[in-house]
Amino acid sequence: KVVHIGKELIKDDEHYLFVCNHLSMYDQITIIEEFQRRRVICVSRPANFRIPICGPFIYLAGFISIDREDNFEAVKAILKAAKYLKEDKCDICIAPEGTRSKDHKLHEFKPGSFKIAQKSGKPIAVIGVKNTDKISKTFPRRTKVIMKVIEVIPYERYKDLNTVELSEYCHGLIKNFLEEYE
Repeated sequence: KVVHIGKELIKDDEHYLFVCNHLSMYDQITIIEEFQRRRVICVSRPANFRIPICGPFIYLAGFISIDREDNFEAVKAILKAAKYLKEDKCDICIAPEGTRSKDHKLHEFKPGSFKIAQKSGKPIAVIGVKNTDKISKTFPRRTKVIMKVIEVIPYERYKDLNTVELSEYCHGLIKNFLEEYE
């Protein structure tokens, strides 16, 4: 059961870079489900494309593979995501932590993730998710998941920030959200 807060901040006639924390494999699924009337493409690690059943599905859905170990390939993935946004093809969802949080804490963001927003000139929707890490543990019982669009940052507000400053600002917003819903 998803309790969504702030969805009204997302306008139908605009495309966004969705930035969220990363607790489990259900984070992006929750966002895609909550915004099912929109085309949301996630940036995901290459190993996810090799998962039986799931891998072919995310490939066909158009997910973008980002290899964090290969800088050249990572830049290509970032540019592809920015191009999709700039051309208004879809929304892009990325978890700037780069990997799931095994200790359930918010980790540092990779500033390069925010190049997508800078190159596309699109607004950033900062989204916090809570309790997605409990879904597997409580199945088949329902888990109360909280998804909040914390803030939408228009391009005009972040255009003069570098990726480190933008990363730190978004990290702070999600950190405050997680503390608020502890």
